Amino acid sequence: MAESVLANLGILLLMHLLINTGYLFHQAKRISGSWLCLIHVLVVVGASVSMVYFPVRFNGSEFDLSLAPLIFLSLFHGLKFSVPALFLFFLLLQLCGEDFEYGRFFFHTVLPVLLPLAFYPLDKDRIHYAKAFLIVTASWILANLPQTLEDLSALEGSLLVRYGSFMLASLILYLFITSGRRQLSLMNQLQYYAERDALTGLYNMRSFGEMLSGFKHDEKKMFIAMADIDSFKKINDTYGHQAGDEAIKKVGEIILAERSAPIVAARYGGDEFLILLAADDEKEAMSVLENIRKIASSTSFLYDGTQPDSTLSLSIGAAELTNPDCLEQVIGQADQQLYLAKRKSRNCVCINVAQ
Repeated sequence: MAESVLANLGILLLMHLLINTGYLFHQAKRISGSWLCLIHVLVVVGASVSMVYFPVRFNGSEFDLSLAPLIFLSLFHGLKFSVPALFLFFLLLQLCGEDFEYGRFFFHTVLPVLLPLAFYPLDKDRIHYAKAFLIVTASWILANLPQTLEDLSALEGSLLVRYGSFMLASLILYLFITSGRRQLSLMNQLQYYAERDALTGLYNMRSFGEMLSGFKHDEKKMFIAMADIDSFKKINDTYGHQAGDEAIKKVGEIILAERSAPIVAARYGGDEFLILLAADDEKEAMSVLENIRKIASSTSFLYDGTQPDSTLSLSIGAAELTNPDCLEQVIGQADQQLYLAKRKSRNCVCINVAQ
């Protein structure tokens, strides 16, 4: 019995490693979300089919733990994963020559696997072990109910062993899944802070350059804009550096919320921001940047109960980017336009168009 249980646990470990590898490849953008879903379902179905052929043996009786991966797939990923998995599981067993009654398959496999859908979606990052334990137990009871009703005496000596083996496999799966999710969540956070400015949530300059190479602009013109908070030193001197940070954060939020055109934005340094946008012409680009400026002008960034709300003011300079390889040169042109906006009146947009 111990060998067959260990064989099943080995299958579960291999399944976990393959699925985790798939998610790591997806995180590295080496496979798409659609391929990840397909790989996930195929690996789980492959594990379940393998467990059918490695049954646990106890006192002359045999039983398999193949439902455990399918139940957890349904519990954590819902209908989108569980229905295709059930279909493939049934198809593969048929191709392998398994002889079973359709009614028995429905009650023994389909219903127990679909039962967790009644509790989906769960808070998948905080699913409590007790709730998972109750759901898995209910599915196991449902799967074994027809056989128990048919011949309880035949199962009397092995019922606890069956349940204990199934719950052991389920516990191992639960630990694999939760630890894998924590690992992926941590890696996502590390990747986010490696790519983003911590204060604003905008890209840092290294990531901005990488995003530029893959920026989809649908044959539209590309523009680089440099935005700067007017009188930022005065904000720091009057209200303190925390107020300055709040002003920078607010501008970042305003830029991130802009949806009128395809945009990629980065914090260039201090109170300066770099914006890459796609537009049909300079008029559309000017309109997008003017919208950002106007929203900033009507946005309060400071209120401490004693001071009145303080509004922001942005000066923006922009230049057309005709060649991504000339990014530094165009940033310089946008910076010149920003200087003109500062000299002109501040709180305005100046744009330079390539001839």
